[in-house]
Amino acid sequence: MAFLLLASQVPEYSFPYSWALARPHHRQHGWPVLFPEKLGHIRALLEKSGDLECCEPGKEPLIEFRLHGKENEETIALYGRGVQIGSRQLEANSDIEELFSMASMFAQAQDVLSFEKGSGDEEVRSEVQVEIGVVHDGNEEPRASYGTA
Repeated sequence: MAFLLLASQVPEYSFPYSWALARPHHRQHGWPVLFPEKLGHIRALLEKSGDLECCEPGKEPLIEFRLHGKENEETIALYGRGVQIGSRQLEANSDIEELFSMASMFAQAQDVLSFEKGSGDEEVRSEVQVEIGVVHDGNEEPRASYGTA
C-alpha cells in the first residue's frame, strides 16, 4: 500500500505552473508520533524530521508505531489516525526507516488535508483541487476529491 500525491492545475484558472508541490513555509510543531521506547532509532529519525515529533503525554498521536509478536519474531506496525497503514518484520534499522518514510508521507498528506486558502495578501487566488486516493499493489482505488473554491 502506498500514498499517491498529485497536484495539478485547475483548467478554469490561469495558474503559472502545470503542477506544484506545496509544503508549509514555517511549522511551529510537527505531527505527533507515539512509539515504544524499545524503538529508540525512531527518536533519532524524529530529530531530523521536519514533519514529525515525539508525542507529548496526554496528546493524541497522528502516527503510532507498535510492536507485535514474540522477541525473535517481532513485527513493527505503523498506524495513522488509528488505522494500520504498514508493517514490516523487525530485523534491522532499515525496516524502521522504511516505515518512518511512510509515516512522513502520511504526515505530508495531512498537510494537504488541512490546507486553507488564507485571506488578504496570503490568499490563494486560484482554486486548488485535491484528490486523495490509495494505490494497492499498483492498482489505484477510487479517489476522494474536494476543492477550495
